[in-house]
Amino acid sequence: MVAALLLAIGIHDGLSNAGKRHEQPESQSTTDTQKGSSRSTIGSAQPAKPSAGSQPRAYPQADPSNDAAGDPPTPLFGRVVAIADGDTLTVLDASLREHRIRLLGIDAPERNQPWGQRSRQAISRLAFQQPVRVEWSKRDRFGRVLGNVWVAPPDSDCRGQLQCPTSLDVSLEQLRTGHAWWYRQFAKDQPPAQRKLYEQAQSQARERRVGLWQQTDPQPPWEYRRQSKSKPGG
Repeated sequence: MVAALLLAIGIHDGLSNAGKRHEQPESQSTTDTQKGSSRSTIGSAQPAKPSAGSQPRAYPQADPSNDAAGDPPTPLFGRVVAIADGDTLTVLDASLREHRIRLLGIDAPERNQPWGQRSRQAISRLAFQQPVRVEWSKRDRFGRVLGNVWVAPPDSDCRGQLQCPTSLDVSLEQLRTGHAWWYRQFAKDQPPAQRKLYEQAQSQARERRVGLWQQTDPQPPWEYRRQSKSKPGG
């Protein structure tokens, strides 16, 4: 298995070139400014199911047929090639297929909202061009994979390498550093232990007044979206 991983490094080193087609994390310019149907094209792509007799991949492919059968989908592996905002990113897998990932359990400020760009920059520093593991169970109504993204910690000596353990929960880190809100409205989609952990992380960030909690009266992104829709032309 180690040999297969090392043989695949050449493939995945080339993923950074594919990532250059996308926006760079600190100077991204895109029309993808809403968490709606404008993101559904990439996110609706179904991960390929490996054919019988295929060679093992360094990044196994998620099999959506498992979900239909009642079994949890297999984890999705790949490299992050684009960052849309503080809770949405794009992963490129070994077959060069893109998967739009909506992070489970958090809601980050919109890009045009106060702290939106800082939230996006924070997740870029954590995950852009990094190998990741995505634990997921379903897709959202826009076809995006809804799950938790795991990456090697920033201080890891092997960061950026395929064999480096992915032990950092990106969603939880966004909460700890005050770059996102715990998405209480959809807490039912989280395991109870994770739900408690996320709630505690937000409470501690608020008490320490880090990140967006430095603002006098930060507005939750779901309220911001609702107000934007209620405005003429919104």
